Amino acid sequence: MAETDADVKKYIDEKFDLIIKAKTIEDLLKIENSSKLKKHRTNSEVYPRIDFNISRSEIEELKVQGIINADSTINHTRLKDISDPLARLFLLILWKNSDFQKIKHVNDGILNTPPASGVEDTALVFRQLGRYISGRNEEPIIDQHVVRAYAISLQKSIHIATQREMGLLTLDEAELIEKYKKWLFSSNFTSELRSCDGYTYYIDRILMALGRYAKKKKVKK
Repeated sequence: MAETDADVKKYIDEKFDLIIKAKTIEDLLKIENSSKLKKHRTNSEVYPRIDFNISRSEIEELKVQGIINADSTINHTRLKDISDPLARLFLLILWKNSDFQKIKHVNDGILNTPPASGVEDTALVFRQLGRYISGRNEEPIIDQHVVRAYAISLQKSIHIATQREMGLLTLDEAELIEKYKKWLFSSNFTSELRSCDGYTYYIDRILMALGRYAKKKKVKK
């Protein structure tokens, strides 16, 4: 039996309260491993933790080499000049999935390039991924499930149908995303937890699971 909006709201509020009270990484892991969230956890084999950065200077150097175009897109005519076999494997996967255009959005995030007018909504997530991988402070990875869980936590009532049906992130969620980023790096959490290295990574994993748990398909009219 599907859980009601009231059930979901109560559960998410309880988990957010536990996050706020957590003092250690172990406390956060206990939340993520709770019975309802286990099947919604992120598979670390599919999404291992990213612990490297790509700097602005590295992207600028690729532009000098002609691998990346001035507009931050990849130069298709220079792919044959990429000698690293691992890079070639990654490029092959991007090609197969028709994802070459996403490289520009990630590069724009790394370079902190202002979005052009009329930029596609779908670029938002990949621009933020670029900001994260650049190593700049207080720039987390953004995902629809994380933002959905956060949006539900902000609601004062059990009327959360709109938040539960939230799909791919668009520019309409830009303000909500900025609010989430400020919350994630705020002093709302215990000082003990904030002293733990990488604590935001584990909060992100919990919200990812909560967002998946809460998701409800939009009813077509």
